[in-house]
Parts: sequence; C-alpha cells; structure tokens
Amino acid sequence: MDIPHVFNILSTFDLPFGKGRKFLKSDNKVSNLLVSGWTISSAQVYRSGTLIRLVTPGNPLGNGVIFAQATKANLTGAPIRTVAERSSLDPNDPNSRWINPNAFAAAPLYSLGTAAFYQNAFRNPMFLDERLSIVKRTTLWGNDKNPVVLTYRADAFNMFNRTVFGGVVGTVGNANFGRTTGPQNGARIITMGLRLSF
Repeated sequence: MDIPHVFNILSTFDLPFGKGRKFLKSDNKVSNLLVSGWTISSAQVYRSGTLIRLVTPGNPLGNGVIFAQATKANLTGAPIRTVAERSSLDPNDPNSRWINPNAFAAAPLYSLGTAAFYQNAFRNPMFLDERLSIVKRTTLWGNDKNPVVLTYRADAFNMFNRTVFGGVVGTVGNANFGRTTGPQNGARIITMGLRLSF
C-alpha cells in the first residue's frame, strides 16, 4: 500500500448564468430555464505506481525447510528500471519492458537471496485519471416547501480515454518479467441520467 506521491484535485463550479447571476440575466422564463442551474465538477487523480512483489520460482532451500515460502531473489547491480517511457509501453510487444529483467536473479541453491520482496523502484507505472460531471438543475414549479426540480447529469470517467498500463510481471525467470499485462484503468465511459425531485 506504499504510494509515496498522490495528487488529488476536486473542483465544483456553478456557472454564473441566469436570473440572479452575473451573466445572461433575464426575466424571460424560457431563456432563464435554459441558461441557469448548470454545475461543472471534476475529480483528477495523479499518483505513483503501486509496489510489485518480487517473486522467485522454485524452492532453493529444499522441501520442508521452514523459510521455503519466503524465498528472495538476488540483486545483480543492474538498473531496476528500463529507459522505456510510460506512454510507450505495449503489453503485446515482448520487447516493451518497464522493469529490467537483468536486475534480479533467482537465488542459488540453499540460499535466502539478498533482495527485499519490495523495492522502491520496482513499481507499476504512475496512475492518471480524470473525471468530469455536468449537472443541470431546472426548477419546474417553485414553492418554499416542495419545489419540483428536474436534474440532468452527464458523467465522464477516464475523460481523455487515456490508457495507463500496469500489472507488471514480477516473477524472476519468467519470460514476461518486467512487462505490463494490461491497463490499470478502464476505457472512457459516459453516463447520463434524469431525476425528478418533488
């Protein structure tokens, strides 16, 4: 759960249009219904990638040994990260790797290994997500106690349809070690709805 950098932006803005507002003020009921009651909201998340557990295959300590389920790898001294950019990763390209497969080696027989299960540089790519909401509230019949309000809303998830790959394979010796396996986020989704409150 170690995510060292998280930047969240939450914003809501009521558009200043319509009767009693700064712009497009009018006593005309039709035009006032059209331009007033609009709200734009957004939620943006930008954070570091999550840690990947370093897994070593086999059991170099032998069957029945007490620490056999906690086998560590060895650091080789090579850089953990490749020079690949987050935006250039492709799960379908076997040469596209986020982590250098030469940075770790399986522990030799009868040894525990020197690498920790989690390395600060051994992370999925950073995560980015933007969401936008547009809401229009229209008072159809106004009174002090129970106004009748029609609310229309449209919500966009992953607004820019940005693909952020992750799910990096962390098993030492696996042919896909260091490769991403799929997106961390879903495709853009836009939903719309109407609600009548009375």
